Amino acid sequence: MCNRKEKAVLRTHRYRRDKEEDKYFYSKLLLYLPWRDADKDLCRNTYNSYKELYTVHIKLIQANESQFNMAGSDIDDALDVIDKGGVEQLWDDTHAGNPGK
Repeated sequence: MCNRKEKAVLRTHRYRRDKEEDKYFYSKLLLYLPWRDADKDLCRNTYNSYKELYTVHIKLIQANESQFNMAGSDIDDALDVIDKGGVEQLWDDTHAGNPGK
């Protein structure tokens, strides 16, 4: 194993917590909880769900997420607005007093 010489952006699929809860928590565990073998370390046989495993390790996961994902909640909020189709309404609200701009 060696360190990268150039920085890289980690791209992952973003699951919605309200629609795909199990996949949402599993993706958080994969990204922010140290593990060697996902089948053993993130095993659902020990816990009833990935959500339960997430809550057991929530402090460590949040600490790692804050270190690597500094604007995570802001990005999630912006993506939620885009998903709900609220971008046009925000644009209209911003430019309501400036017709033609």
